[in-house]
Amino acid sequence: MRARQDLDKVLKKKLSGEQNIYDHVVQVIDRIVRSCPDKAVERFEEISYLVKQHNQSRLESFVRCFDKRDYACHCKDMAQSTEASIEELRKLFTSSAPVADADGEEAAGSSGPVLGLVQDLTALNKHVFNQAGVELGEYGSLVLQKSLKQLGAQAEARSLRFWGKISGYENDYYIVEAFDPKNLPEDTRPEGGEARGVGVNEYTYYASNFAKGPWVALPDLNPEDLESARQIKVGFSGNLERAIVTNPFYFKQEKYYLRA
Repeated sequence: MRARQDLDKVLKKKLSGEQNIYDHVVQVIDRIVRSCPDKAVERFEEISYLVKQHNQSRLESFVRCFDKRDYACHCKDMAQSTEASIEELRKLFTSSAPVADADGEEAAGSSGPVLGLVQDLTALNKHVFNQAGVELGEYGSLVLQKSLKQLGAQAEARSLRFWGKISGYENDYYIVEAFDPKNLPEDTRPEGGEARGVGVNEYTYYASNFAKGPWVALPDLNPEDLESARQIKVGFSGNLERAIVTNPFYFKQEKYYLRA
């Protein structure tokens, strides 16, 4: 113990006004533990020299010289997926302005479809949806806003509004409520149900797994669709064509259950 106490005094004694050996060794070991604990023996002399020279920039460069940076490697599949996603989003931002002829007059047939009333999601997102627990974000609101305008032009609906978002265990559903759309498939429902634009079928609903679309019109309902949907409880998967297996048995796909 007496010999050890003497050793501590020797190590902590300053030599020629420089830092004592004890503090120097502590700094070197601290740097090795933080930067390269698996190469302590190989780098001890170099780190000791750089610490003694007070050259912080060279020290930082030295301890990082063997770092692997695989995160910077190019991934072809990821690049192709990103490029395809950018191309899809770019279609939402195409200009729909009318084309003018050489005399400055608007060309015939170039005005495009008349856009109905579409709510401003970029303004509502900060208040209404956040309070309801639906966080779209500025980017998500902008993409959904552009997608709704494109859907409104294609469906030629008098008005569109974002109804909400339904969570599924595979994919989520974005739901849009449309009033009086023109471009819809022929109504093939049997007699007995309410016609389009009346009662439960007053509005047409569109669903998509993504804010950018594509949007699928949900089918109109018959009275038995509502009655069957009220007798079961099933979690949504995110696949509109999924067959629902439950008791009592549900004879239609998930898109009917979602619409009901």
